[in-house]
Amino acid sequence: MLEQLTENLAAVDAELPADVALTADAGYFSEANVDSDAEHDLDAYIATGRLKHDEPPDPEQPLPDHATVRLRPTGRLL
Repeated sequence: MLEQLTENLAAVDAELPADVALTADAGYFSEANVDSDAEHDLDAYIATGRLKHDEPPDPEQPLPDHATVRLRPTGRLL
C-alpha cells in the first residue's frame, strides 16, 4: 500500500506533509509493515491486537531478550 501511495504522489508531483501519521488496525500489524513504515519515514500507529479485559498488561514486567516487534516498547505501537 505504501509503494502505491509513493507512486500516486509522484504521479501528481506531490508529497506528504512532514507531520503525517499512519494509523492501522491489527490486521496490518506485522514486522514487515513496521519496517516498511520506518523505511518510508512514517509515524505509524498500528494496533498490535486485542487485550483481554481481565488481563491488562503489566508495565513492571521486564521484556524478554527475544522480544518481538509486537512486544518492544517503541511508543508508537498501540
